[in-house]
Amino acid sequence: MKKRIMKVQKIFKSVIESKKYKWYQRGVIAVSSIVAGFFIYDSIPYYSAIGEGKHAFEAGEYKTAEVGFKNAIEASKKYGDSDTRYLSALNNMAELKRVTANYAESEKLYLNLTALAEKNLKKDRMEIPLSYNGLALTYRDQSKYDDSEECYDKALNLWDTNIKKPDDPRRASILNGLAKVYRDTGRLDKADAYYKEALAIKEKSLGKNDVATSAILVNMGTVHRETGRYAEAEQCYKRALAMDEVALGPNHPDTATDLNDLAGLYRLTNRPKEAEPLFQRALKIRQLRLGDKHPLVAKSLTGLAAIRLKQGKLNEAEKLLQQALAVQSASLPEQHKDIADTYEYLSNVYWQEKRWLEAHIAINKCLRIREDVLGDAHPDTKIAHHELAKFFR
Repeated sequence: MKKRIMKVQKIFKSVIESKKYKWYQRGVIAVSSIVAGFFIYDSIPYYSAIGEGKHAFEAGEYKTAEVGFKNAIEASKKYGDSDTRYLSALNNMAELKRVTANYAESEKLYLNLTALAEKNLKKDRMEIPLSYNGLALTYRDQSKYDDSEECYDKALNLWDTNIKKPDDPRRASILNGLAKVYRDTGRLDKADAYYKEALAIKEKSLGKNDVATSAILVNMGTVHRETGRYAEAEQCYKRALAMDEVALGPNHPDTATDLNDLAGLYRLTNRPKEAEPLFQRALKIRQLRLGDKHPLVAKSLTGLAAIRLKQGKLNEAEKLLQQALAVQSASLPEQHKDIADTYEYLSNVYWQEKRWLEAHIAINKCLRIREDVLGDAHPDTKIAHHELAKFFR
């Protein structure tokens, strides 16, 4: 019996310590440490499945990851819904569904996870605030900003009250998410402060060149871009891109996000020759890894369309925008900020083609969404009001 236990311990050690199973840290609840001597033989299927799933998730191979997470959920059901192995498997599947834009499924899983974590775990377990962080991410991706902010606030309060680890990188992830809500809703000063705090925590605990800081750098870059600090924005985007290309590879979805944001900055600063190949590269990666119907594909399409619009290639711009709108309509809620952005671009195309009625309808749709999602005081809503006023002038 002793030899059998030692053999099982050796297997688990090889799985857990292997570089292949260095588990992804963005938004994923870590499996609780279990003393090796208490591992039992029938736990091997669970840890093998969760390890395979996380390895595939880290590599951006989401179909393979889903198989691993499904197997992990099935293998962990026998432990009961209060066991951290089952909760971890649920969390990983919820995060996968979010990343692949299956928002309804992700939201359902995260709601179940938060309820189980609060019901079954002691209040000082970090799984509880991190489950609310995941739910907040899903709400934010759907432009449900009030719900998202409420969840982030709860996650941060639970962490600071019960976990009491102010310099933990997982707390920085909560700050980063909350800052993104502030950024999207026009509270740029607050966003900037939270990003700086989150980045300082991660750099202190993980080092300045750890890939876990790249997402914060990208978000900081967007705040710099929106406040006209273009040189600082470019520095952030390039630094994040360099990290992700080395750590994740040139064809990872996160690398595509870096490329797309850097391209957006180049487009905004009248550098279309530099922007276009980056948009094209981001689009190809996203189509390959996420599929043609993912909303991030639409963001690359709208970026390319904006370049065509400025070049006066109105037919090409309209075609790209209609493609983007079709993807967004199928994958996002009707009241989503990205859909509003696409309608604004379409309105500009129709305006230049003197298709007044279509232009008016498009900017009106843009305005209604922004009023509902962002509020009247948001700068983007004011832009839509200004564009609509053109028709009355």
